[in-house]
Amino acid sequence: MTAPELVPIAEAARRLGVSPDTVRRRLKRGELEGEQHPTAQGFTWLVVMPSGSGSSEAAPAQVLGGQSTATEEGTATAELWRLLEDERAEVVAAKDAMITRLADEVTYLRERFDQRGLELELRSRELAAERERADVIQQLALQRIEALTATVTDQREDALTAAPEAPGHDKGSSKGDPSSWLSTVLRKVRGER
Repeated sequence: MTAPELVPIAEAARRLGVSPDTVRRRLKRGELEGEQHPTAQGFTWLVVMPSGSGSSEAAPAQVLGGQSTATEEGTATAELWRLLEDERAEVVAAKDAMITRLADEVTYLRERFDQRGLELELRSRELAAERERADVIQQLALQRIEALTATVTDQREDALTAAPEAPGHDKGSSKGDPSSWLSTVLRKVRGER
């Protein structure tokens, strides 16, 4: 039989396929043997391992009464832990990538929303200004129509109520006068000759 080997807790954990905390608990409970050795920073634990245990080469299966040894179980457990840790790392990386992608998408959508909101606000202001201009133009047109209508009405009334020609005026001399021409037309319209 070979002499036992003293290894640090981290190495013992690797060889046994468990976490360093599990090795510490096993040392405390007496399930593993270990010794404290002084270092420059204080004491450190070294775990007693049989030489050749937990090596990277596959150990031959040792069967005692139909059961596998603890070393084989530790190796299988360690492999499962590594697989789970790899899978967890992949899931975390995928989650982080998804969070980053979604955050970028939210930022893009917020910017588009803000931009579209500004565009709509500007368009709304432009439409309000156009409506106001149209209202002003309509008011001015109505005022102009009223003024023109009033002027035409006044002219008609003046023409209708105009006195017959003043004495001493010659009908022949009024041919060039526009007011006499209008009077003549109005009299014809009224039925006077």
